[in-house]
Amino acid sequence: MLNRVEVKYLLTFLLAILSIFLVAKFLEADFHALLKFLLCVGILYASGILLRKIWRLEGTGAIIMLKSRRGLSRIDQIANAHPKLWQAFADFGMVFGFGLSSIFIFDDFKTRLRYYAPLIAISIILLILSSIIMTPFIFPLASSLISGIDLTQSAKTKLITSQAGLILPLSFLLIILGGVLAFALFGLLFYSATILSAIAGFFMGDASAISTTQPGASFLLPGVNLPLFEGIIALFLLLLVHEVAHGLLARLAKIKLDSSGIVLFGILPVGAFVDPDEKEFLAAPPLAQKRLLVAGSSANFIASAVAFFLLLLFLFSTYDARVSAIQIVSGNGTLANGTLIYAINGIAVNDSFAFPSFSAGEKAVFATNKGEIKATAGEKGTFGILYLPIYKSGIGGKAAYKSGFEFLGFFHTTIALLFILNFIVGVVNLLPLPFFDGQRIFELTIKHKLVSDAITALVAIAFVVNFLPWLFR
Repeated sequence: MLNRVEVKYLLTFLLAILSIFLVAKFLEADFHALLKFLLCVGILYASGILLRKIWRLEGTGAIIMLKSRRGLSRIDQIANAHPKLWQAFADFGMVFGFGLSSIFIFDDFKTRLRYYAPLIAISIILLILSSIIMTPFIFPLASSLISGIDLTQSAKTKLITSQAGLILPLSFLLIILGGVLAFALFGLLFYSATILSAIAGFFMGDASAISTTQPGASFLLPGVNLPLFEGIIALFLLLLVHEVAHGLLARLAKIKLDSSGIVLFGILPVGAFVDPDEKEFLAAPPLAQKRLLVAGSSANFIASAVAFFLLLLFLFSTYDARVSAIQIVSGNGTLANGTLIYAINGIAVNDSFAFPSFSAGEKAVFATNKGEIKATAGEKGTFGILYLPIYKSGIGGKAAYKSGFEFLGFFHTTIALLFILNFIVGVVNLLPLPFFDGQRIFELTIKHKLVSDAITALVAIAFVVNFLPWLFR
């Protein structure tokens, strides 16, 4: 006979198995992406409500907060072992995020010039190097791994490409003066103007104006526009390093941590948190508050750099396990979406591959990841498919692995997501938006509330506008 606790564990196990099974079935179903999302959210919401009732857990709706004081002493030890290192860590994030403008954020800049001068110089050098080495990969990787959005085809990217001689020097100047945040704000405001112009064109009769305009922003939803398991792992890890960094800087400022823990949405882990005492935080010196606030983004920037070099190492070490291919992104009954084509009529796909020409009614044999597929060309000599190249280098985000090495694709995607998502979240978190750390940094730095409120309102409007193209799809 099972006791009450054992019954709870059994119910939790059965609930988890049932939820995973239903979510997997819905994701495999041939439904619209939005319907899949709503069904999966419904399942997770129901599982969250049931879990809270079974265990009487703290939370709101299906969001469960598993709080604990375990680990807080470890955060204390790490923070107190190297206080100068963690202060420099936060200050690096400030310079990386805000560039030379950070001198206005550091309240003690004039009195500690010997400390700040080399720190800012080194941080600016790293900022420039990352702009040259790392950030050029973010747009193509994000477009490859975040479905439904193509940043490489946005008006913002086209402008930079067509006017590179003028835009690139201005971009570097912008980054040096205002950090990655200034570049992000420029892109956000510029692209919102582009979207508003396209919407105006739509209402004036030019339907193609908005239909050809890419959204400038998207929610990050594993299983919907991110790979399910790789997306969950990447988002969980980026939130973990973000929150632990907040905890370290809180203890450095002698701000008490009430608890730490994991956030669940239903059975799904969606993040981690540390909970600084709000009264002690507000009573701390403004610079200590700013360092605590920027620490999460600083951790994300460093995690992004680590993931980038891990990705390069992974790509070099697994090169021989990959093959060139083309992936069908819009298919038909014979050649379905997602199919990888390795060869056509015995001609192997390579990185410089051009699709062969066919006559109407001509037959073709496709070597694919689903076996050999035979198809007949239509009236125009086409097969009714759209495809994207997948390069053997793997640097574009997607990769095709040889038979027996397909499991490497999971690690490839996870590391690539850690790289781009840490960077994106680190930057977005610094935007002066309600509930974002960036807004509080702006409020602590800009003493005139009317000015800081006006900046927040402008950025919030631009942020929302970047989502509007989704409504016209």
